[in-house]
Amino acid sequence: MDIDTPPPSPTSPPSVLLVEPDSALAARYTEWLEDGYDVRTVESRNETIDAIDGEIDVIVFDRRGSNSDSSPGAETLLQTIRDRDFDCRIAMIVTADPSFDGAPRRLDDALVAPISATDLRGVVDRLALQATYDDQLRTFYELASKRALLDRDRPDAELAASRRYAALEDRLAVARARADETVADVLAFANDRHRRDAVRNVLRDEEH
Repeated sequence: MDIDTPPPSPTSPPSVLLVEPDSALAARYTEWLEDGYDVRTVESRNETIDAIDGEIDVIVFDRRGSNSDSSPGAETLLQTIRDRDFDCRIAMIVTADPSFDGAPRRLDDALVAPISATDLRGVVDRLALQATYDDQLRTFYELASKRALLDRDRPDAELAASRRYAALEDRLAVARARADETVADVLAFANDRHRRDAVRNVLRDEEH
């Protein structure tokens, strides 16, 4: 196995897709998020799947949707996104408390309309952090797997003398440190013991 490993890709702002039929609300939400996020908007749910690519980190869509008869329901859209394994977090804007409004369980979070800038930014910040953690954990395990194969296949003396192997170990240490920092940031959003434990359980499940 080749010891060489590519350098980390330059980071870019997390991407947020807003699915909002009300153009005034879409503009308002974009203004609240554009400082720190690459914000994209679509008006109808029919456009959502085509707008999703590998760079979308968070999707926020209004459960009310558009008046188009051909537009899929919120649950159908959510199911389609999950079935296609798009690697993104999803929040839905609902009109009542989600515990009573029947919001789908496969959501990552819900916002009760009318929402404020603080509400939207808080949810998107947390979901973007979780998406970042997913990416960082994936990078860590890729590097750890590569090192494990090298440890198995190459003599210790060769690895000890290899600058590329040393660079791989450095990248692995950095990847772990970044993931640990992101976990701390995610947990900072948990304001009470129960939510903090729930977040820890989610992160623990993703590690296994």
